[in-house]
Formats: sequence, structure tokens, C-alpha cells
Amino acid sequence: MILNLTEEEKSFHAELKGFLARELTQDIVKESLKTTSVFAEKSLALKWQQKLSEQGWAAQLWPEEYGGVKWTPMQKYLFEVECAKAGAPMLIPLGLKMVAPVIIKFGTEAQKQRFLPNILSGKDYWCQGYSEPGSGSDLASLRCKAELKDGKFVVNGSKIWTTHAHYANWIFCLVRTENTPKPQGGISFLLIPMNAKGITVRPIISISGEHDLNEVFFEEVEVDVENLIGEQGQGWECAKYLLTLERGASVASARLRSTLNRIIALTETEQLDANKKISTSPYIKQKINTLDAKLCAFENTEFRLQKQINAGLDYGFEPSLLKTEATELEQALAEFAVEVVGPRAQLLIRDSLSQSWPAATSEDVDWALPRYLNSRAATIYAGTNEIQRNLIARSIFANT
Repeated sequence: MILNLTEEEKSFHAELKGFLARELTQDIVKESLKTTSVFAEKSLALKWQQKLSEQGWAAQLWPEEYGGVKWTPMQKYLFEVECAKAGAPMLIPLGLKMVAPVIIKFGTEAQKQRFLPNILSGKDYWCQGYSEPGSGSDLASLRCKAELKDGKFVVNGSKIWTTHAHYANWIFCLVRTENTPKPQGGISFLLIPMNAKGITVRPIISISGEHDLNEVFFEEVEVDVENLIGEQGQGWECAKYLLTLERGASVASARLRSTLNRIIALTETEQLDANKKISTSPYIKQKINTLDAKLCAFENTEFRLQKQINAGLDYGFEPSLLKTEATELEQALAEFAVEVVGPRAQLLIRDSLSQSWPAATSEDVDWALPRYLNSRAATIYAGTNEIQRNLIARSIFANT
């Protein structure tokens, strides 16, 4: 939904569409359509990041002096919408949109000069060390410890559900540097090279059969004190800032709309029986209308928030609201895709003996079941939806 654009925004919108027409080649779009997990494949995402970097558009949340682009929130919104409509892969956010803004806000000038250029170029590839066994939603209970010994931090503990740790050469971690009465007070934000002695990465294979997640173990890992972001004990403040960006700085509606359109197209190719397409089913029509109505409401809310941010107003509780609704819509759409495919989706379950996948059927059919299985985690990561509802309630009742 794009309404009431200024002349400057209209000019940018035209420039953006021209760039996508030139640079978003069909091979990139085709590979992007195969994405079934949270992030695109590393090579695909970095290929697209390189094109955006050459245009000067990759670092959308950074100040200009560090290679960022001076976009208004509305320009960023237009970028996200048009990229989703055109089928562009999502940029991997761990470096560009997560750790980099934290380094910019809390890091020293030397840290900015050291880390930001390699994040922008894609030379450094990051993963996030937050969750631990027993410390997921209650992140403040984390136990991974970093003790200061002989001028270095010595890290012991583990992290879990670490996306793309098997690709990353750096990890940004929340570690416990002190035991304090308030657990949040003893947490620090530490950058750790993944090739450091004492780090072990163990794969976690998801229910879709894909390897995106990992466990990461730290055993007497030595880390330079220069890799501490902010002050010791300031990690919780860094983490809250990062999570606000993760939930509030993204635009989900356009990709959700593209998913719904993809499923609608699938109803025109899948058969209800020998003579009828799935699209003729009254149940399918009703389901499409219901999801479309929910998505329209979400689009309006998201657009209103972008206007609010554009006017210089604070986020408030809206990022939690949008995260909750976006992930539940994502799950509903993924479930609907499997309904449309029907029994054929079961063909995609791996053979338990050979561990091989069956021959491909069609691109959209092959996408449906893995996407459904991977979407089960959407209401958990970036803060569970139950936690988000608590945050929304506290914000509302605090102002009544």
C-alpha cells in the first residue's frame, strides 16, 4: 500500500523501480523463490548485497559517514515493498541490520573503523549468540560466562539455535561478566572471532531437513578486551536496542503479500479433482478472502507506523504488535500453502532410510512444506509472541 507520496518520494520510487529492473536478474529471483527458511542462502544474499553496495543502498540503518544511505523511513519502506514485489532475496540482517547499528551506537571509533567496512562488503559474516539451553525467552538468565583474566576475556559456556554459525567468521554474544542482584546488570556485549581456539560448532538439523541452526560451544576461549562493545555490564542495553531494530525496522507486509499472491497462483494450477482446479473450492475462496482481509489490516497498521516514524515519533509498542501479527500471518499463509498442495506435500518428506529427497515436482509445490515446517519457529524467534503481548499490555496500561 503506497499512498500520498511527496514529489521527492515519487522520484525515489521511480529510481528504485528502474534499479530493480536493471540489476535484479531472473537468476537471482529464481533462486530467491526457493528460499524456505528464515534467511536466504549465503551466496545468494551476498550476491544481492554486492549489487546494493555498489549502488550505495546496502546499509540502510547506518549514518552516511560510515557508508550508510540517508533515507527517510518512508524511502526505506518503499525499498522493502518494491524488493518484495520484484522477488529480491532478503539481505542477511545479522551484520548489516543487527550488530552494525549496535557498533555504531555503542562502539568506539576504532571499533567502527575496524568492523563496519567488512560488514558492508560481506567479507565478515556474522551470527548471533543470544539463546542458550534454558535461556531463550528469559534471556537475562543466560549463563555463558566471560571472566577478565590477564587482560583478556575468557569465555566458557554455550549458545543454541545459532543461525548460520557454520558460515560465520564472527559472532556477537551476550555473556555474563558479573553476578549482580539484577541479572540484566551483569551482561556484556562481546564480539568473538569464530576461528578462536576453543570454539566448537555442532549442527542442528531442522524438521524440514535443512541445516541453518547450530549449537556453539566455548571452552576457555580468549577474546581481546577491545572486542567489548560499550562498557562492561552494558550488554542488556545493547541487546534491547538491537531487538527494537530487529522488530521495528523491518517491513513484513510486502513479503507476506507476495506469499499470498504466490499461493493464489498455485490454486490455479493444482487440481481439486480431474475436472476442477483448487481455486473453484468455496473453502479455498473463503480462506483467501480471510487472509487477504487480515493482510490488508496489517498493511494499514504497518504503513501508519512508517508515517509515524517518518514524522519523528517514537516506536512505542507497535514493533511488538507488528512482530506478533506478522509471524502469525506468516504461519497462517504457510499452512494454507500446504492445504492447497494437499497430499502431494507428503511427497517432500525425506526417505528415513536413504535420507534422500524425492524428485522435484514443481517449484511452488517443493517450496510449500519446508516453508510450513520452518515457519513454526516464527512466533518464537526475536522474542516469543507471548512476551510481545506482555510488552504491549505493559505499554498500554502504563499510559492509562
